[in-house]
Amino acid sequence: MERALRIILLLALAVTVVAACACSPKTDWSPEQKRAAEKVTVETAVETLMQENGLADLSKYADGAPTGAPVRSYNAGEATNDMTVFPSTVWHLHYGGRQGHTRLPTMKYYYTVENDGTVRQFSDPAKTVEYNAGK
Repeated sequence: MERALRIILLLALAVTVVAACACSPKTDWSPEQKRAAEKVTVETAVETLMQENGLADLSKYADGAPTGAPVRSYNAGEATNDMTVFPSTVWHLHYGGRQGHTRLPTMKYYYTVENDGTVRQFSDPAKTVEYNAGK
C-alpha cells in the first residue's frame, strides 16, 4: 500500500512538472521582441518619472520653472543609451551608484525623448535606424 501511494505521488509530481514545462513562458525572444521590450522599459520609466515628479513637461520642474537642461530630443542632437543623463541631466532614469527608474545605467539601444515624454529608439547615437517607430 505504501509503495502504491509513493508511485501515485511520483506520477502526480511528474505530470505537474510536465504541465509546468509546457506552460512556462517562451524565453528565446527574437531581436525585434528584445528591442520592443527594452523600449517599453524606457517608456515606462519616463512615464513613471514624470508622474512621480508631477511633470507635464520634461523641460520644467514640477512648479513650472524651466530646468535649464534640455532633454535629449530628436532635433537636439545625438541619441543616448546612458540612462544617467536621460532624458536630461536634471531628470534622469538611473542615478549613478544606485538604481533609479531603470535597473541598468546603460541600455543596448539609443533613445531620444520629447518634452511631452514621447520616446524614440535607434540603432546608434547618430540615429541611423529607428526601431519601433509609432509604437
